[in-house]
Parts: sequence; C-alpha cells; structure tokens
Amino acid sequence: MLKQTEEEILKSEVVEDAFGFLPEKWSLKFDDFEIIPLDEYDKNKEYIKKYTHQDKFYYPPVTNSISVDPKTQEIKETIPNTERPAALYKIPNSHNILTQGVGLDQEKLRRGILGFILNLLGYYFGRRFQFDGWWYDSRVPMDNQHNIIMRKDECEDFLNHSVIEWKKWTSDKQKIFSNILFMHSRATSYQWDWERFMIEYMTFDGIWNVFSADTGIKSPHAQRINIILTHYKMPKDQTILTKFVKLRNDLFHETLWDKGQPCTGASQDAFYSFYYLQRMNDRLILALLKYPTKYIMTDWKYMGTCGFKS
Repeated sequence: MLKQTEEEILKSEVVEDAFGFLPEKWSLKFDDFEIIPLDEYDKNKEYIKKYTHQDKFYYPPVTNSISVDPKTQEIKETIPNTERPAALYKIPNSHNILTQGVGLDQEKLRRGILGFILNLLGYYFGRRFQFDGWWYDSRVPMDNQHNIIMRKDECEDFLNHSVIEWKKWTSDKQKIFSNILFMHSRATSYQWDWERFMIEYMTFDGIWNVFSADTGIKSPHAQRINIILTHYKMPKDQTILTKFVKLRNDLFHETLWDKGQPCTGASQDAFYSFYYLQRMNDRLILALLKYPTKYIMTDWKYMGTCGFKS
C-alpha cells in the first residue's frame, strides 16, 4: 500500500466546528460542507426558549463584579452596585459544521469560508449566529427578520450556489461581502429606528462598493440607489428612495433624524424607512451573489412573507 502524501492527508482530514443558535433542526449538505444538529440540540433550544423575551429577542444576562481570593480563587463577595447587563455573553450551540480537505487552522477558516457560511445562514434565517467560544453583544433576534418562506432544499441550494460564487472572488471582495452580511444581520439588534437605519444604510454602501467594483459604474451618492435598482430590474418608489437619501445625509452630516433629535419621535415614513431599506438590501445581496430567483424583483415595500427561490 502506497504511503499517503501530506497533501492527501490534508484533503482527507475532516475539520469540525460548532455554532449556534440555528432555529431549525436541519441537516444541510452543500459544496464540501455538512451542517448537523448537536446531540444536545433539544436541551439547548429549551434553554434559549426559556430566556427569550416576549418580543422574540434574547437579551444580555445580568452580571455582577466579584472579589476573588488570590490564593484559592474562591469568590469572596459580590461587589455592591455593580449589577448590569453583560457587555459580552455566550449562547449555547445548536449545530456542528464539517468540511474536508481545507488544510487550514480553525481561526483562518472562521475568518474565511466558515465565517462567510455563518453569515449566509444569518442572512437566510434573519438572525445572528456565532461560533463556539465567540461572544455576542447586545440583543439577538430569535425570530426570523427575513420575510421569506424557509425550506431546507432551497437553503441548501442557496448555500451551495453562494459558496461556489465566493470561491471565485478576490480575498478583499470575500472579506467585504462577509462584513455586508454580518452588518445586515446585526441591524435589528439595535433598538432605535435611527440606529437600525444607519446600520442598514452602511450595509447598502458596502453593497454599492461591491457593485461598482464589479460593473465599473461610478456615480454621485444621491443617484446610487436608483442606478443599482435599475441595473437589476428591481421596483422603484421615488418618494421612498428620496426619503432614504435625505434621512441618510441629514443623519450622517448634520446629526438630524427626520429633522429632529435622534432618540425622539419621528414620522411614520422615517420609522418604516429601515424596514424598506432592509428588504431592499435583502434582494440586492442575492443580486450580487448572482442567485437565480424572481424574489430579487419582488416589491421590497411588501411587509408580508415571500417565496425565496420561485
């Protein structure tokens, strides 16, 4: 029997990682990857359910500062007046992700292809996910923030297509697109309307930069949304698009939110602008991924549930 080369050993090696919390107990296969539920999935899901607020968000646990005996490492006392929501915290895992033959360490995978997959899952399920041992900050949505009908076969098809597309890109584009997905999934964790809108517009700016680099199209800021929607044959509502740009410019350059102070009452148009922009970005992300679906051309003002693939 011939001795395996180092390259052959690397190709046959299975790399395993864990993350959470994926709400569906699905096993997913795509490209060179497999996602499978943990044995303790049901127990962990009950834990998540127990501590999820009625508004469908999981909030940071309350923490205290303590004093510790330096010799025994035993807790001596809880320090008074130090109770506060945790700045960083962890959530139980739900799934393992397995891949073969990558020949990279865990940290490089998490910053690369596995991080992209994790953020793709966050996009598809309208939630935020994190690797085992990594920390969450702020509240985390436990209900779908992406208004699509979720199906296992469509999820696998989407992941497979997107990973194959990602592998064609430069390392810079890979990094930027993963950050676009990360910020898009993170937007709903902010609680004020102006904060959510700001993060979602930041996401659009990232989308435009990728689009501009791919197509060579350049434009002044005020025309960018119109240009990209026209390019992808997506619906346009000029009144709303003008409102987007006005809200963005006033907020970024003059610290005004809908002609007033952030964290005070705004008009209904300003309040809903985040939701419209979020749904528009949902579709633009798919367009940049070249994913073949009519969902891209559906009305991003529609607040109901849409089919994803057809």
